Amino acid sequence: MKKKIVLSSIATVALLSLVGCGGGGPVEDAAPKSAKINGTAVDDLILNGIVTAKTPSGTVLAEGRTSTTDGSYALNVAHTGIVLVNVTCEDGNSTMLNPTTNTRQACGSDVTLNSLADVQAGVDQTVHISPLTQIVYQRAEAQAGDNIASVTAAEFEDARDEVGVLFGVDPIADNPAEGSAAQIIGAIHTLADADDTKSVIDITEDLANELSDGSADGSADATVSALTEVMADANLTNNLVDNNGTYTPPENPAALSDVDAAKALFTELRTQAMSVVDYNNSGTPGFLDTEAQSMDAALNDVTMNIEYMGDVVNVLAEAIGNAYEQNLTHMSETPMGAERVFTLDKTGTGAWSYSITEGSTTWSGTVSFPEILLEDETEAQLYTTGTLTMAVNGTVPLDYTAVTEAGVTDSQSFEGTVTATKKATGADISLAGKVASNGTSIELKEATAELAYTEGQADADGYTDPVFDYFKLNKVVLQGIVGGYTIDGSVTVNSYAQNAGLAPKGGFDIISTTYFDGRASCSDGTNYSNAPVQITLGGIAHSVTTDTNGHFYDQIAGSYTINDFENAYSTVIFDDSVCQDGASAQVYVQYAESWDDENIANSGWLPNDITFAGAISRTGASMKGTLNAKWLNAATMDMDSEDSTPFVDVTFNGKLQMPERPEMLATLTFENNATHNTIGASYTYDSTVINMSALFDTDMENGDVAVTTHTGLRADLKITDGDLVTDGTSTVTKDGSLVGTFEERSDMPVIKYVDGSFESLP
Repeated sequence: MKKKIVLSSIATVALLSLVGCGGGGPVEDAAPKSAKINGTAVDDLILNGIVTAKTPSGTVLAEGRTSTTDGSYALNVAHTGIVLVNVTCEDGNSTMLNPTTNTRQACGSDVTLNSLADVQAGVDQTVHISPLTQIVYQRAEAQAGDNIASVTAAEFEDARDEVGVLFGVDPIADNPAEGSAAQIIGAIHTLADADDTKSVIDITEDLANELSDGSADGSADATVSALTEVMADANLTNNLVDNNGTYTPPENPAALSDVDAAKALFTELRTQAMSVVDYNNSGTPGFLDTEAQSMDAALNDVTMNIEYMGDVVNVLAEAIGNAYEQNLTHMSETPMGAERVFTLDKTGTGAWSYSITEGSTTWSGTVSFPEILLEDETEAQLYTTGTLTMAVNGTVPLDYTAVTEAGVTDSQSFEGTVTATKKATGADISLAGKVASNGTSIELKEATAELAYTEGQADADGYTDPVFDYFKLNKVVLQGIVGGYTIDGSVTVNSYAQNAGLAPKGGFDIISTTYFDGRASCSDGTNYSNAPVQITLGGIAHSVTTDTNGHFYDQIAGSYTINDFENAYSTVIFDDSVCQDGASAQVYVQYAESWDDENIANSGWLPNDITFAGAISRTGASMKGTLNAKWLNAATMDMDSEDSTPFVDVTFNGKLQMPERPEMLATLTFENNATHNTIGASYTYDSTVINMSALFDTDMENGDVAVTTHTGLRADLKITDGDLVTDGTSTVTKDGSLVGTFEERSDMPVIKYVDGSFESLP
């Protein structure tokens, strides 16, 4: 939308000075043009509150009421210079609205909040009123010798700058009912709710007093310390205290003209910001690009496969169960391919040694397994009660096929425990231990998951096997070194959603070769040797023959669903005549997997809210904080369509350390849906606070971008068909005053400032 261009403050002053020139006696200065100040009043939203605009000396300039629905206000002020804006409540007539819970409470006359503005004649601007503006007000008052009547524009801007750096927002212009400012005020509410003796106004007063010198000391300033903890719990980055428990903002830089401030902003964006992310794909990667490439290379060099390790541990557990059922102290079989031999030897009650041999390579270790839970009379109870703990210490292969490259050891180790606690409908799983391979070592400090089962159909003997429903990972806590990167953090799956298209199939289709492994025996304990087995998969029968040990192995190509596998377990057919004296054939399908294509069972359950909290670092560089990713359409997305778009909501809050640069607080957000993409970014370091918000169409070709500082400087950019609009629509302003306009010169976008100077963007 095109806006009327207004005179800058410099031009206005020059024009007014000319009015007094000339002969014929004294001429009074022209009255300043009226300017509209508007904003929102927030403790919670203050409805029907009284808003008053005054000069610093107390002269009332305008008075009005906040909206009875959203707490907004607007006043016309015929004044140039500092304006004090105040909101108070009226007993019985004013209320406060919590927009999250949609609840209201009385707002009494003890609720008073102040704000400040530097008003230019005829220039409309946004001036919110909130606990953050109250802190600015009191900081400016302190700088003015505790006399608000004498506060200057420079003292107001210094106070705004200091509070903005502390909290990473523009305390005056950022809407206190939205975004980061709302979250900060929410943290202040949390403190007030935890102390029955104090209101939000009281907490704000304490904060303002503790920050009255522009610095924070978490060890001495109780409210600052408490607010820091609350904000950390809410994953909000801030400069209230540093790692040493204190924070002192750098001295306020020398005052800049609006044009010089704008030039400094774009210099910052071209240098510091570009060094973080390569916005223009110039071929010189920024820090995040470099780190992403380095980490990708490091992870590709890591020879560790935790998924396969889990498969091996599962096979060992099942093989021990088979050995126990057959009363064997030694067993040798090939449950994961005929070329890889698994051998078990019982070394004591519940204790086994194992080896896995392929050609001249052997992996080995020990397994501890409580046999009491494998006894026939307790087996049926495994799905209703009992805890099964399996301790493993040894090496296993890295993958399904041996690694043969020179210098690469095809081995990984695990030392730890796997515990399954059975419940009526499944089991809780926990894992703890250390995983290591080729210089990579990860401590799994905690890993928890849950299995769920539903009741299956009874077999010929009347026994009902539970049918697998889903596996849900809950949390993994990691600590270790991966490819030179130190990782210390946790991954938590906060929630799952069941995809409507995957649920009837049990999960994704298998679209490549499937490998079946199993072992058959006769009910009298003898092997079902060199005998037929028929597996029905997806309605098609496949025939295979066991070896002398009763083992069978099959490869079946085709496209199948997870439920096809579930049914295949119950449709394996044997020839009972092979067994002697009327003994019946028994089968155990030990392994069924597609190795060439990823598949997800879980009856269509997909993780749709995941959080990583922790740090990833290497020499001179680190990223630490919280990353939350939500998959908004996990339940409804057509997983079989390549054209389907996942809708996500991703947020990162944390600290970024680049080599030879000061630590930077950063917040990044991205959300998309069927109609648009929303992007947000902010970073703070030293005396710099920059925020960016963008709204684009689904193709990221058309949209609006706003870049703001904590002192009221703002760049509004209009993007059409991927290009910056340079017809006057894209502008730079300071608290509503025009500072510059984006134009195109020699096929290059530039900013034309109101003082006549130009600046190129690239």
